[in-house]
Amino acid sequence: MRFYTGRECTGCLPREASNGLLCWHCFEKWREALSVAKDMITHLRSVERAQQVDNQGIRASSSWVLPIPTSWRTADELLTLLSGAHFASTDSIDDVVSITTDIVDSIDPELFVTAEQGAENAVRFYRLTQKAMASHPMKEYEHRVRNVRCYKCRQRTLLWKPPLQFMDDIHVVCQNPDCGAVVDQTLFERLAVLEEAKPSA
Repeated sequence: MRFYTGRECTGCLPREASNGLLCWHCFEKWREALSVAKDMITHLRSVERAQQVDNQGIRASSSWVLPIPTSWRTADELLTLLSGAHFASTDSIDDVVSITTDIVDSIDPELFVTAEQGAENAVRFYRLTQKAMASHPMKEYEHRVRNVRCYKCRQRTLLWKPPLQFMDDIHVVCQNPDCGAVVDQTLFERLAVLEEAKPSA
């Protein structure tokens, strides 16, 4: 059932609202964000430490642990936007899956955005989901490591390969054809710390 108000969209004024208080464009973003909510929120709660960031010379130590990970706060905020509920810090992943599933399955996307608060929350929800997907992608892709040298050949030719299964270690290999060294996660983290500790030229 489509709820049409003829009022302006609360997400991208001055477009006319066609689905509750949202325009079609914002409504589709809301519906798409809601469709990945279970996986995204569960993924955010599964991140337990700061990730190794290796992007054009800007890097955070993978051993730096936050008391409450930012990803957990984002997961909690997403849940709050949907229902006003919060996760407990002691909730297991199974609890998170159960709570999130119950809430998401109870939401009618059209009906949710007929009230002003619901429409506002829907816009905030899809924007936060987009931001979360960019900072904590659910699928990790292999990429070149720019700032850590291979321990064996001392070249910057390491390739980061994501874990094959959830909670598995990362896999880093040297692409230098004359080397081919394989670096496990523990060694990679040590190399990263050593590289970071070197005085800048």
